Order: sequence, then structure tokens, then C-alpha cells
Amino acid sequence: MAWSRYQLGLAALMLLTGSINTLAAKWADNFSAAGCGGTEEHSFQHPFLQAVGMFLGEFSCLAVFYLLLCRDRRRPEPSMAPTISNIFVGDTDRALSESLQMTPI
Repeated sequence: MAWSRYQLGLAALMLLTGSINTLAAKWADNFSAAGCGGTEEHSFQHPFLQAVGMFLGEFSCLAVFYLLLCRDRRRPEPSMAPTISNIFVGDTDRALSESLQMTPI
């Protein structure tokens, strides 16, 4: 099955943003700061705020997915509705169904 331009673009975008995320996390872990009251400088082990920020960013992607899904379901002809053709035949013009995206690999 050949990939459409949209799928190739989406895969490239995911690779790019994932690489930026990894490099930014590595860069943030290299920070150091002086302690309270003039104590010696120490480096971060894995900042809690960074982990929370990354979690919220990833969770917001899930929220956007469900908002788009709800908007699509209100249309007269939903484009993301699961059908036999896009699940088993591999219709690349339609998005995968919600149940397939939540299937563990």
C-alpha cells in the first residue's frame, strides 16, 4: 500500500517534532543553578516542571483529537467515521477509526 502525500507529510512532521522534543529535553536537563542561601551550584536531575510541561503538551494532542472527532461527528457526512473499506481494504484517503488508534501495539 503506497503512502499518500498527507501521510508522508504527517510522518515527517512527527519525526521533526519528536526530534525537537528530545533535543529540548536534553538541553533543559543540562541546566544548573545556584542553591538557596549562596550554596554551591548543582545540576538538575530531571526537572519536575519540565516533565509536567511535556505531559500537558502530549495530553493536549489527545484533547485536540477528540475535539476534531466531536466536530466531525456533528457533520452530515462524517469523514472520520469507521467503515469496512477504510479498516480492512486500506482506503488511504480516510482517517483511521478511533478504536484502531487506541489499540496497543
